[in-house]
Amino acid sequence: MLTQVVEVINEWCGLINIYEELPNASQKVGLLCLWLLEPVKDSYRDEGRRKKILNALLKVSTAIKENLMN
Repeated sequence: MLTQVVEVINEWCGLINIYEELPNASQKVGLLCLWLLEPVKDSYRDEGRRKKILNALLKVSTAIKENLMN
C-alpha cells in the first residue's frame, strides 16, 4: 500500500514546476512524505522508495519549511 502512495506522490511531483507557485496540496504532501520517510530512512532495501520520497520533499520543502525546522 505504501509503495502505491509513494508512486502517486512521485507522479504528482513530476507535474510541479519549482519555478512557479506550489499547489495548495503541497504542505499536505510534504507532511505525508515526512511520515513516509520515517520507516525507510535507515533501510538499505527501500533505497528506491527513499529516493522518491526525498525528491518529493525537495520539491515541496518551501511549503513545509516550518515543520523541517522543528
